[in-house]
Amino acid sequence: CDCPDCTYVTHNATRLRRDMIHWHAAGRHQKCSGGCMSGAFRTALSDVHALTKHLLCGRVDVPELTRAGANKPFWTYTQACLNSTCSAPVLGRKCGWDDKAPKCPVLASNLRYAWKRYEKKISGTNSETGEPFYRSEFVLHVGTAKEFLEEFTDKYKAWLPHFFLDRFMKNNKRILNDHVQRTELTNPKTLQSVSDYAAQPTLPREFTPTCNAKQKMNNCVTLLSFKPHKVTRFIQKRGKREARVVSGVRNHCMVVYGIFDSAIKPSAQQYNMQRLDCEMFLKFGFTVYGEWFVNRKRIPKYKRRAPSDGDITADEPATDEERRRATEGKRVLIYFQEFDSHYG
Repeated sequence: CDCPDCTYVTHNATRLRRDMIHWHAAGRHQKCSGGCMSGAFRTALSDVHALTKHLLCGRVDVPELTRAGANKPFWTYTQACLNSTCSAPVLGRKCGWDDKAPKCPVLASNLRYAWKRYEKKISGTNSETGEPFYRSEFVLHVGTAKEFLEEFTDKYKAWLPHFFLDRFMKNNKRILNDHVQRTELTNPKTLQSVSDYAAQPTLPREFTPTCNAKQKMNNCVTLLSFKPHKVTRFIQKRGKREARVVSGVRNHCMVVYGIFDSAIKPSAQQYNMQRLDCEMFLKFGFTVYGEWFVNRKRIPKYKRRAPSDGDITADEPATDEERRRATEGKRVLIYFQEFDSHYG
């Protein structure tokens, strides 16, 4: 996951390990000689997931959520450990940062320290109201080691349930996909879709009414996965690897780019309209809301039919009657909206 919480914890855990090794190394830069970086904690700081394994109670295997053919069972931690409500400290055991992390005096001091975090930065000013525009940026922040430790531990406790919920959802999607590939080889019925809003593309024009500023458009990207089928891969010989043939099941995938005016705020409504259009096109061959293109050819809306490359009337019709004959009762590929208004 590349959300702000994951980025913050992953980056600053690596930064903390580097600085703590520097503080505890023998020499003139040594700031602590208490052995805080000796033993398992130093190894655990090498990776945020190794740190989690070191700080929390033991992992719990979940055979019910293990994928077929997996080498290891699916594992997680108890909800009490992930939500920092574990009763282990009460029972005399250790669980969490406060109980298992060493009490380094440097981290509890007012030593000048720099770390990265998300902060709001002014990106511009509204010309009409004069109010500033802000955007969140991952920037360097300078404070004290004590302030960093308080902020990092709070962020880490908030990151734990988020990360493992994301991991749980991804595993469930893989299990669903395995089930679809196993049961729908001959009669596919399930469509899996994932959508997210990408960066705004610019639309270059020959003449722009906005002082040569290119128009920006919103872009909702949808990945469709359906219709599993058997495939065979031929792996060539390379070095010690022998040539072999591997058989498996692969889904048919489509990527849909939904581009619309930047003045319309991206929302779940846009995503639902785009998903419904995808379903209508795959089921019936036409769409309901948007204007869509496949290989530069317009998809019809509602139940209009248009010529394909194999039809006699593949060329663009000239008159209203030719447009009518070319549209009605034909296959889906090009849509002449209301016959001639599209060309107007």
